[in-house]
Amino acid sequence: MIVTIAVIALILCTGGYFIKDIYFPSRKTDRQRTLQRYKKVQDLSLELQGILTNYIFSENTAQDIITEGITYSAYLDKLEKGHEKCLSDYGYNKLKYGCGSTYRQKIKRDLAVQAKELNIAKKHILPLQKQKSLAY
Repeated sequence: MIVTIAVIALILCTGGYFIKDIYFPSRKTDRQRTLQRYKKVQDLSLELQGILTNYIFSENTAQDIITEGITYSAYLDKLEKGHEKCLSDYGYNKLKYGCGSTYRQKIKRDLAVQAKELNIAKKHILPLQKQKSLAY
């Protein structure tokens, strides 16, 4: 009887420990996940900026309209400003080398917004890369 109670207690304690890590990650784990997400969104931003820049220069389309009355150059400028504001190396280093949980929560919100905007941009920009490769 005592052995059964001890085994049940051990199972509950061990299960509780693992559940705690899933639902309440440690600061270090949370920071690592946020850093990975930051880098992923930052890389996507740079990739889209590069594709758009190459397309503008190779096709001379700076003043042409890409979507909803926005020119290619204005769209590129919007991407660059968003990158500078929310995805800079300074912000990454600040997150990496120490910051409070309030700042980390702000970064998470900013990353979500940037990821959403970049996914929309991706739909407009990636076809340009395909058009360019088909033209040659």
